[in-house]
Amino acid sequence: MIRTAQTLVLAGVLSCLAAQSQAGPPGQLCAHVDGFVDGPFIPTEAAARAYYLIVERALDRRALSGRKIRVMVRDQGDFWEVFEGAPVRRRGDRTDTTMGGGGLQVRMDKCSGALSHVAYSR
Repeated sequence: MIRTAQTLVLAGVLSCLAAQSQAGPPGQLCAHVDGFVDGPFIPTEAAARAYYLIVERALDRRALSGRKIRVMVRDQGDFWEVFEGAPVRRRGDRTDTTMGGGGLQVRMDKCSGALSHVAYSR
């Protein structure tokens, strides 16, 4: 049942990514290959965030528990750097940040949608 839900969510995200790729940001040029649809396939920060959540849930059993994560996205030109940020709690005038790691980090190629440098941070 979980795998079916993941498949449906993945199909939905891929549909969203395909729709967003038609309206990529100006200036993002991807190489054309005859016979294939032109990218970018991950054109926006929102698309990178959605793709990350699918990958994170597919790889991490803890993600299935519904825990909230803080997804950080950095634009690195031709790719997105996406990772789990440290949780932040505000208590009055004090801010507590949990240090540590273990969150997933991923590099996403904007044009091809390829994932690389997939690792858990320390």
